[in-house]
Amino acid sequence: MQEINSILVPVDFSERTSGAIEHAAAIASRAGAKLVFLHVVPAPPKEYASFWVDDHSGSEWPSATETQAYCAEQLQDLVRRLASEQDTEIMVLSGDASETICQVARDRKIDLIIMPTHSHGTYRRFLLGSNTAKVLHDARCPVLTGAHVEEGAVRGPEPYRHVACCVALDEESLSILSWAHGFSKLYGAQLTVIHAVPDFDKESAKGSDNYALVLRKSAEKQVDKLLQQIGGEAAVVIETGEIDKKAYRLLKRSDIDLLVIGRSREGTHPGRLRNHAYTLIRSAPCPVVSV
Repeated sequence: MQEINSILVPVDFSERTSGAIEHAAAIASRAGAKLVFLHVVPAPPKEYASFWVDDHSGSEWPSATETQAYCAEQLQDLVRRLASEQDTEIMVLSGDASETICQVARDRKIDLIIMPTHSHGTYRRFLLGSNTAKVLHDARCPVLTGAHVEEGAVRGPEPYRHVACCVALDEESLSILSWAHGFSKLYGAQLTVIHAVPDFDKESAKGSDNYALVLRKSAEKQVDKLLQQIGGEAAVVIETGEIDKKAYRLLKRSDIDLLVIGRSREGTHPGRLRNHAYTLIRSAPCPVVSV
């Protein structure tokens, strides 16, 4: 895994932001990384500025400059309260939120972006916010998301004791597994590798049991080869069926604290997440890093 030297945390000042900041601060403390906090003011900010007008009595709408200055003050207060002991940088910019987040990540060579999936509500936790989705589509670095990130504080000094990694055994699997292995080493965490082989209809596919066994054995060998390439050890779980459903069930009944998955890269499936990635990001009971 590439070292985590810098972490970008987009901040929208909603309550869900606090959880993301706490997770970012915990990882930055362990990795020795710099935290970059970014708030993006839409342009033009007329309706948006009304949210901040409570502290302004001189005019109906603060100017763009006044809005940015006010947001910078609020962001500084928030960071001072939640990440006072970290190496931090504050940025307030104007523009489209997702585009600005990705541009800052590229320009600053950010190693990890941390942001919530969506806003509050029993059902809204199963949706993927538009800005988060766009960042996941366009960002070149790993992105940590999840409803769990926005719902509460980091669990104790060792929040990541068990890391799981889903691999499709394609050309991207080595980099995905390498990232998961590096993160698990950072925390001295247990690592579990999950892969799923196709589920065959036994009644319609003669000899399918034997074929499924061959696929499982082949998958085990491929995972072992990947682990040898990165010089790591892990528990290996080979499931039968759809990877998102199998991984979700495993997450629900186990003590996994972080899931690492792959997402489509530019040139493969531009403009969208893999289906299983979307499902896991919006529904996993733990934070998800998409590499």
